[in-house]
Amino acid sequence: LMPSLKLRNSEVEFSYLDSGEPQSTIYTTIVVVHGHSFHSGIFQRILPLAAPRGVRIIAVNRRDYPGSTLFSPAELDQLNNGEETGHASFLQARGVEMALFVTALIETLNLPKPSDDHTNGGIALMGWSLGNILPILIMSSIALLPVEMKTRLQLYVRRTILYDAPHLPFGFQVPTRLYLPFSDNTIPEADLGQVFGSWVSSYFAHKDLASRDADNLVDKLPDPSKKSTVSGMTEQELSSVVDFTPAQRSENAFMTTMQPALFRQTCKALFDRSTDTAWPNLKVWVLYGDCSPWPILFAAWEIEKMDMLRNKKRTMEHRVLNGANHFVSLSIPKI
Repeated sequence: LMPSLKLRNSEVEFSYLDSGEPQSTIYTTIVVVHGHSFHSGIFQRILPLAAPRGVRIIAVNRRDYPGSTLFSPAELDQLNNGEETGHASFLQARGVEMALFVTALIETLNLPKPSDDHTNGGIALMGWSLGNILPILIMSSIALLPVEMKTRLQLYVRRTILYDAPHLPFGFQVPTRLYLPFSDNTIPEADLGQVFGSWVSSYFAHKDLASRDADNLVDKLPDPSKKSTVSGMTEQELSSVVDFTPAQRSENAFMTTMQPALFRQTCKALFDRSTDTAWPNLKVWVLYGDCSPWPILFAAWEIEKMDMLRNKKRTMEHRVLNGANHFVSLSIPKI
């Protein structure tokens, strides 16, 4: 069974995978949050690589996924049917909830603080795919936290890594001419999970990425010289990383009705001066594979553009993983 942590003064608990404590006394802990359908098992191949590199990885299962608490009927109603105020309250509650989880990890596992020069130790919050929602919500919700918890997180959290994030966690609008499986009405509902899994784990030969031009992004037809990651997985391997049950229950609302609320939270987290002040030691990385599906590259460019519009320069660090697709943690874990 996966370990789990129950939140203080709450019935909510989160299950997680833990790579274990490295031999060094001070090390960085990466708390990583999975995406749509593919849960924390997606990181199982990189966990054994963490400790030998002096890093600890904790991969948490979001709510509605195996071992973590299901959303209540009231929460689901707020998510799926709520108005603007309800959506904002729902998202703020998820940010506070995840902040509580990270604080519980610090206390329960006795995680090391950052070093004096802030080059080691402490915590990096990392989202992957749709899971980038939660690092964003922790950043935007810090003012809602009790003073003691707020102070602890400000001390410990030194980096947010937006890893292979599509437009959806940020509520960005995208060109409607570009292909998305979830918008393809020709795909039978029973086949959508399989089609999505193949598309999202394929390799795409995009052109002239330096141009930042969406017309150079390949949207539908993957690179025929490379197989999708899921096509090389056995049925047993696939079942250990995927759960399509939350899709209709809760996940799809994040991709539809919640988009305006997510955009507002993104602006507050990444582009609001009060958030900068609240997180004085936090640095933001934008990390993505150059062979990932087009929404990931489009989103990275949008963040870069908004950052430069606000600051007249790029304040976030962008790193490109050459040759990597969206499932690099499975296909090339040592990258």
